[in-house]
Amino acid sequence: ELMQTKSDLKETETALDDQGKSLDENGDKAEGFGKKFDIFKGISAQFKLGLDGADTSIKGFVTSLSAGELALGPFALAVAGVTIAFKTLKSAISGIAEWYGDISDASTILQQKTGSTGEEFEKLQGIMNNIYGSNYGESYSDVADALALVKNNTQLTGDELQNATKYALLFRDTLGIDIADSTRTVSTLMKTFGITSEDAFNLLAQGQQKGLDFSGEMLDSINEYSIQMSKFGFSAEDVFNVLATGAESGAFNLDKV
Repeated sequence: ELMQTKSDLKETETALDDQGKSLDENGDKAEGFGKKFDIFKGISAQFKLGLDGADTSIKGFVTSLSAGELALGPFALAVAGVTIAFKTLKSAISGIAEWYGDISDASTILQQKTGSTGEEFEKLQGIMNNIYGSNYGESYSDVADALALVKNNTQLTGDELQNATKYALLFRDTLGIDIADSTRTVSTLMKTFGITSEDAFNLLAQGQQKGLDFSGEMLDSINEYSIQMSKFGFSAEDVFNVLATGAESGAFNLDKV
């Protein structure tokens, strides 16, 4: 049926070509109609390409029109509109397939990397949807990777897990800090000083703003010295203040503070 439809469209193009040549011989008005025929011939060719993968009713539509109707400008515009709609539909279908594939891959990533099942897995999927829906991450799969890292490194759940993942993605995309590295340090600060993940990320952000990562060792230094400093009564804020003071005094790197 599709092959026959394409054949009919070819015959229509030939007929239109003859009609166009005839009209072009009739002065200025005919010249305009001849141009419309050229437009329609191009549109017809685009339809034939689309027919390779679509079952359509174009055959009955085209053959029901007289030569005079085919010459009308509005018809040419209408067919152009149908062509655009057809392309838009193909693009939409392709986009939906790509989106579904990304969702499927992301769910697999989330399940495999967290080992979650049942209700827990459904909650993680909901968190993933919320994060991506808030314009974080490059794709669902990207968000799934980040979410799994944050969960595994911090053991957070619910809203705090969602917010921490957003922070981690923001740190990565704006400061270039790897999600695995930032969340390990956040976890250290949370466990050592009893602060929230939001407070920990805020301290890391302030440390970046104050230039504490000038040697690329800020996260390692915090992970290494937090426990010892907490034993002497230092708070999380104190740790960053000490590092900032050392950096301002000209320490070659944070290990020398």
